[in-house]
Amino acid sequence: MATKRTHVYRLYPDATMAHVLDKWFDYRRYCYNKALELWNATYSEYRMLVSPEILAEFKKPKEERQFTEEQKLFISRYYPTAALIQKKAYSKQTVMGKADLFPYPAASIC
Repeated sequence: MATKRTHVYRLYPDATMAHVLDKWFDYRRYCYNKALELWNATYSEYRMLVSPEILAEFKKPKEERQFTEEQKLFISRYYPTAALIQKKAYSKQTVMGKADLFPYPAASIC
């Protein structure tokens, strides 16, 4: 069995490096918040589209589910939510549009 080792490093950045690290962490936080915003928007759209009857059927075991023809048509069009994600997805240019605020090399990582 392999052992896992952990190394802890303490950084003592000077003022310039601290400023650069702050910018990189701000950009990481910006990317995370954009992704979370997209996820929440997609989820709320999905919840508005799906009726409570369909959700109740999905909670049942797969063998016991009985959908009407109208529900089957809806599910074939809107489930899973990949179509909504593709429709609402932010392009890389949208996220990278903030790169001018973070002119450091790590700003291209998102």
